[in-house]
Amino acid sequence: MPRQPWFKFYAHDWLSNIELQSCSSAARGMFIDAMCLMHQSARRGFIQLGDKPMSVEQIARLTHRSTEDARDQLGELCSSTAICRDESGCYHSPRMVRDDEQAAEGRKNASKRWDGDPLGKPLGKPKATPN
Repeated sequence: MPRQPWFKFYAHDWLSNIELQSCSSAARGMFIDAMCLMHQSARRGFIQLGDKPMSVEQIARLTHRSTEDARDQLGELCSSTAICRDESGCYHSPRMVRDDEQAAEGRKNASKRWDGDPLGKPLGKPKATPN
């Protein structure tokens, strides 16, 4: 399925997440930039280049920050649990990964329920219309 040009952003979740809101404004700006990188990644929800985690230096260049600022801001976000690092060192958003998995499951279930028609319309010949 082609990548969507957008991703869901819940303003209420953003404003009500105490851990994230306790971060500096620079770290919250990094969070939005990181979310965009995660959305564009081949592995949605992870900051990767191909199949390898991006380095802090690469993330810094892509988000127009110094390496030191990027390292500090990513560390602050990890401390707040807004993003995490896996065992390979790849930064990711547990929320984005979970949302993507749920969406894929929903698409799979919808195709089972409606014989492949996501709108749920009965399949078959269209009714003739009077002239």
